[in-house]
Parts: sequence; structure tokens; C-alpha cells
Amino acid sequence: MNIQIAIIENEISHTSYLLELLKEWEKNHPNISLLVDTFTSGQPLLEKKEIIYDLIFLDIELDDLSGLDIAHILRDRKFSGELVFLTSHQEYVFSGYDVKALNYLLKPIAYEKLSSILSFIQKQTEKSFFYYKKRTSIVKLPFRDIIYFSSCNQYVEIYTTTSIYKIRESIKTTSLHLPPQFVQCHRTAIINLFFVSKLDGNNVYLTNGTVLPISQKYLEPLREQFIRFLRENIGI
Repeated sequence: MNIQIAIIENEISHTSYLLELLKEWEKNHPNISLLVDTFTSGQPLLEKKEIIYDLIFLDIELDDLSGLDIAHILRDRKFSGELVFLTSHQEYVFSGYDVKALNYLLKPIAYEKLSSILSFIQKQTEKSFFYYKKRTSIVKLPFRDIIYFSSCNQYVEIYTTTSIYKIRESIKTTSLHLPPQFVQCHRTAIINLFFVSKLDGNNVYLTNGTVLPISQKYLEPLREQFIRFLRENIGI
């Protein structure tokens, strides 16, 4: 599992110390890789076409844009990852509420508090992504982008909003790693309820135009789960 991190800090000594702490945490969590980019100001990060970090550490006091300024720009651009402020001054602690900051770290950073933040990110990331192995690397797909899974022989095809991916495993194994919005409609298919436009007879219609059969075994459970889903998410 990978966690992508950015550090925006203009003092090299503080960046180096934080990197040491991150390496220590990574060493204590051998199944997790921390992919870290460092910046001395916010401009290079904001110039990126896509900002896909799971976590961004932001020094509040920077030379150009402040950490708070950068946070506001990121949220205006719909960045949904977590923000953690770095500061030497206690009075800045409450500044992050209006940009939905996860937390703050007072310098010098305490390992225990950093560890707590990273463990939270780990759990959130596990809930948000589907992971599969591709050769020697691990690929992660956001659950929010997956429309449905379909099995064929010894493979499962993953249909997302942009692409189709293929993994070598059974649909049963795949089902063990999915959150509640994914429901089986057939022995060969699992659908994401967020992409269901309607249930009609023995067919389920998905928002991308796909129509899948519902086998008798899954018909009633699927109807019940879809109604419950609509009540919880749409309020019908």
C-alpha cells in the first residue's frame, strides 16, 4: 500500500527532521510505502495539473504564500486529501478549521503525534481505494470511480468511469475487499450502488448505459440493499 505525501516547508532542517520521522514510521509499518515530495514553497505544487496526494504537510509561515493561503487555494480547487499544518507557534493552532485541516504539528514534531496522524491516513486510504498487484507494483483505484466488477474465467474485469482493468483472481476473493456500497447481482458481477440508475425486473441499469442481469438468488437482497442505500444517501 502506498501513501502519497507532500511537505511544503522552507526550512531544510525542519524538512529533514520530518523525513527522518516518516522513515522511522515506514520502517515500523513494512506493508506501507510513503511516497514523499518536498517543496520549499507552495507555487511548484500549485502549478501541478493534478494534485493527488493523500496528505500534505503545510508550514504556516512561508516566504511567498502562507500555508493557510495554499490550503484555501487547494480547497477551492476541490483537493480532498488531508492537510496538516506545521507551526512553531501555539496561536496558529485554530487557524485550520475553515480549510478542514486534519490536525497541526508543533515544532519540534513529536513522533507519537505524527504516528497517530499517519495511522489515521492509513485507515482512511484503505477504506477509499481498491488495491491490486500488477507485476511488481501495487495499483490503487478509488472506490468512487469503480462502476462494477465482472468475472470471466480466472479473471475479474474492473469497469471504472475512465478505463477497464483486469486482475487474476476470483469474484469471491474480490468481494472480500469491498465496502458496503458494492453488492453482488449475479455470480459473475458486483455493482457499485452509487452508479445504479434503476432496477427493472431481473435487470440492473447502470449510469454508464450497462445493463446487467440479476439472478434469482440475489434479486431480493439487492432490492433491499438498494432501498436502504437510497434512504441513507438520498433521504427517500
